[in-house]
Amino acid sequence: MFPLSDALAGLMAAKSFHADIKFLALNGAEHPVVGPELQGYLNTFNDLLGTVVADVAGEAAKICSGVVYGFGAASADDKAAFAALRNALDEALAGTRLAKDRAAKTLTTIMIPEALDYPL
Repeated sequence: MFPLSDALAGLMAAKSFHADIKFLALNGAEHPVVGPELQGYLNTFNDLLGTVVADVAGEAAKICSGVVYGFGAASADDKAAFAALRNALDEALAGTRLAKDRAAKTLTTIMIPEALDYPL
């Protein structure tokens, strides 16, 4: 119903996820469980972040395209500037499909250890 707000929410969620990954990178080594496997966690979370960013950036670009081209009021200079930004976005998304494949493969190998405090 409100595609622009949906895209903005996705961008904000991706930014929050990125902040969480940065926090983990700075503080995760101190954790007794996460510390030894920190680099694996960071790699997986960064791959997941790449797929999220690709999805929400693509959605935001689609909405912006509708605004720039859909009303026919943009000047040729505005259209050229938007096309340059869109090309830069497309180039920045290079490798996100590989990141998605890596994340999917990693997620299939995750084992959740038994914990004594896990509720039954």
